[in-house]
Order: sequence, then C-alpha cells, then structure tokens
Amino acid sequence: MKPGVFSRTLGLGMVLLLACAQRQIPATAPLRVEAQLGQTSERTFRLSVRLSRPLHRLPFTRPGDGNRLRNFRVLEPVGARLQSHGPDEEIVAEAPFDRVVLEVTVHRYLPEKDYAPFFLLSGGGVLVYTGQFDVGDQDSTEVRYEFQPLPGEFVIVPGHAIRGPVHWTPQGDGTYAAFSPVQPVEEARFIAVIDAGFPEWLRIEARSLLPRLFDHYVEALGRELPIRPTVLLSYGDAEGPGSISLKGGTLPGWLLQQDVQLGSQWRSPDDPKVLGVFRQSLAHEAAHLWNSRFAIPRGPDWVHEGGADLLAWRALRKLGLLSPEEFFDRLSWAASVCALLRGSSALEKDVVRAQYTCGAIVEAVATNGESPGADLVWKLLLDAALRVGSYRVDTFFVACDEAGAPEQARNAAKALTEAGLDAPSTRIKEALRAAALTVIEGVAPADFTQFASDAGKAGAPWLRVAGTSR
Repeated sequence: MKPGVFSRTLGLGMVLLLACAQRQIPATAPLRVEAQLGQTSERTFRLSVRLSRPLHRLPFTRPGDGNRLRNFRVLEPVGARLQSHGPDEEIVAEAPFDRVVLEVTVHRYLPEKDYAPFFLLSGGGVLVYTGQFDVGDQDSTEVRYEFQPLPGEFVIVPGHAIRGPVHWTPQGDGTYAAFSPVQPVEEARFIAVIDAGFPEWLRIEARSLLPRLFDHYVEALGRELPIRPTVLLSYGDAEGPGSISLKGGTLPGWLLQQDVQLGSQWRSPDDPKVLGVFRQSLAHEAAHLWNSRFAIPRGPDWVHEGGADLLAWRALRKLGLLSPEEFFDRLSWAASVCALLRGSSALEKDVVRAQYTCGAIVEAVATNGESPGADLVWKLLLDAALRVGSYRVDTFFVACDEAGAPEQARNAAKALTEAGLDAPSTRIKEALRAAALTVIEGVAPADFTQFASDAGKAGAPWLRVAGTSR
C-alpha cells in the first residue's frame, strides 16, 4: 500500500472510531407494565398485565407469600404456567408473550416478615396488598395500575376514594387498596374505611380517637401531613376465645392499616383491655406517619419503633386516655421486658421486641422524661431530617441536644444502646435514674410473670418506674 493511501485510510478509521465513541449506546429500556386489577366476585380478582416488550419469563418482584402458587391461576397466554424459581415465583411460557391474565383467589395468610396479601372485611369488601402483584425487576420496571371494583362500589388508595376505576402508580413495596361497598369516612385530616363488621363500641372508639390523634400529632410535632392519609381498619373474630390480635403498619403513599381480631371472651362492649390495646396500636401507627413517612429512617429499628411507642403513650396521656399512673405502667412494662430481652451486644442487634421496648426506654431517658420531652425532640429531629430526606441515630441525639436534654441523660441513653456485660436490669436502672426517674425492683404483675415464664426466664426482675425524683 502506498504511504498516501495508508494515511487516508487511517484518518477515516479514526473519524469512525471517534464518531462511535461520541454516540451514546442506549441502555435497555425499562420494562413498562400496565396492570389492571379487577374484582370479579367477593372472593376472586382478575389481574391483566400488558408488557412493553415480549418475554419468555416474567418474575414477580417480591418473594411469594407461601400461597401464590396455589391461589394464582394463569389464564393467558395458553400454555403458560406459574412456577417456583428459588424463593420466588415467575410466569413462564414456551413462546414470548406481552400479555398475561391471571385469576386470583382471595386467601388469608399472615407471613412473618411481610404484608398479608388480603384482609377480608367482615362487613363486606377486601383489603388487597398491591405489592404481591408487582412484576419484573424492581429497579428497572415501571408499573401502573388500574383498579376496578365491583359495580357501584369504591376503590380507596392513598389520596383517592372513588366509586369506580382508579389509576394508581405504586411507591416502594406497594400499599393496600380497599375494594369496598362501604362509603369512606371523610375527615379533615384523613380518609378512613372502617369495616362494617367492627363491633359498634369499637367503631365508635375509632371514629372518636382517630381525629384526636391526628390533631395531637400535628400540634405536638409541628407539621401537617402533605396529603390526607388513608386509614384502613378491618375486623374479624379470632378462633381462640382468649385471643386479642392487632396487626398493622404504615405503608408508602401515606396509608395506615390495622387489622383487629378478637376472641369470644374479649367482645364485651367497652372492654378496658381491648380499648387499651386498640388505642395504643392506633396511636403507635399514627405516630409512624410522622416519624417514618416524612423522612426515611436509616438506622436501627429502635429509633423509630421505640419513638413511636413513646410518642403514642404521650399522645394518649395528653388526650386523657392514659392516667399518669397508667403512663408509668407502660414505661415499667417496657423497662422490664427490655431487661428480660436485652443482650450484651449493641441494641440494634437484639431481637425485634427488645428494639421496641428498649428503644422506648432509651428515648425516655435521652429526652429527659418530661423536660424537654419526646415531642419536642421529634419535632426538631423531623426539622433536620426533612432537609436531607432521612435521619440516623446521630440525628436523634443531636435533636436531644438542641432541645436542651442534659448531657448526663443523653450519655446514659447512648450507653444503653451500646454493647455491655453488666446485667441489663442494672444498666436500665442507671439510665432511668440519670434522667431523674424513680425506678425500683418490685413485685411483678401476673401478666409479666407469665410473659417471663413463657420466655424461659421465670423470676425476671420487675422494674417499677415512677415520676421524676427531683
């Protein structure tokens, strides 16, 4: 090859290489999913899914709940099937498909660490956990739903309560959608669906308590919620006569869900134990709308779970639903269970129940009891967290400092969260006393004695907490 020809060829090659380098190679486009979930009868739904591109296999985003294979039936495409793939499930077919239709049977199942797929409303209707239907890779799939209730009935999702179809885009792990014949309750600060099967006395309590709780938290924590959240309350009779079961939580999209099941011995009107448990559970979950939904907790569970317990007790006390003695009964129970369950490692490594109970004690100490108190600390914490969208353990302790909690109390609370070999009861008593709270070992009430025995720790100390020792 002549020198001149070689040079021109090389120059042209370099131009082509540069052009290729400058051209962006498009990444695989996200999978777009249009999902239509329609109720076809009291006990069945039909899920129709359209995909933006054909696939041979379509995985469900979240792990199965143990019953998906038995309760989901693939109608289309013909020959497609639902099968296990490791811990998950997926829809597979021989030929590529871009449309799937499934029939779904309403089923009752309470997974250990996930949301129940359905809660049947005993007075008609059903709560449906949307996350069980999400398909594709969570990080690269865009899902949009249309929910269709039975003719003339309502669909209620966060921000919407509509008689007829509603379009909704999920956030995070999904939420509950209510398919209900019952007219939603419209309040100034929330929308609620209260199961028509609720005992009337408990329905009256919910209608009275919820507005007061929302008003209290707005005042105590200094901020309105950005939208009216949705409250979904379901009820069922428990099989065991002595059973009281309350399960619930707050989910993305500003939703509070609570399921109540009562055994036959707890259905008498205005039963004080049931009222106490119900009020505590609603107050705890409502507190989470502020301390877990305004900003994301990025740290151990004891911060937001212990905080929600303490905020709930303070709310009920402020509303006149807990006497001062009953408030300190809650602290005594938390301190005693914390002493029973607390390990020698850091608190964040302890069992879940220890993170609740010990977290409440840590925060009662760190906020120095009544002065400055948990409400002011959480108000300042949320002020700081909203600037960055999240909070951590250090954010909490900085807020305690800004609120004026004494250094002695803050340090004692921090020490209770750290690893230590001293007896937990000794550590807890020292921490409470650092916040000038009175604590003595006393005779345990019968329910704690039974709790300790069931945990294999009969004779565990009962720590009786009382007011300030100042």
